[in-house]
Amino acid sequence: TGGLLDYGTTVHDPPKNLTDHVITRDQTCRGLGCRIRAERCDLDHTIRFPDGPTADHNLTCECRRCHIRKHQAGWKLQLLPNGDVIWTSPTGHSYNDPVPAVLDACTEPRAPAHDTPPF
Repeated sequence: TGGLLDYGTTVHDPPKNLTDHVITRDQTCRGLGCRIRAERCDLDHTIRFPDGPTADHNLTCECRRCHIRKHQAGWKLQLLPNGDVIWTSPTGHSYNDPVPAVLDACTEPRAPAHDTPPF
């Protein structure tokens, strides 16, 4: 859309266009195995603000539980350029959370036209 997606370190809270972009990209909480809808999540700076910018490449959707776990339990998160997230546990084990395909929700097969409700 041509909207600004990097506000540097002068703005902590992401403006609506950036929030909408990150929610669309992530779709759900990026916590491992967590599927809470992104609209219900916090937008968290991967690199804490103000050390890291308020930008699409430094924000992920995390539900409150996963957000707290990241900060209190010693997990580290890395957001890759393609949108994948690497979670590293306090013991050093790494886990990949691939970015969901944006069209997944739009490409589910529809019921044939001749079916009657309930589909």
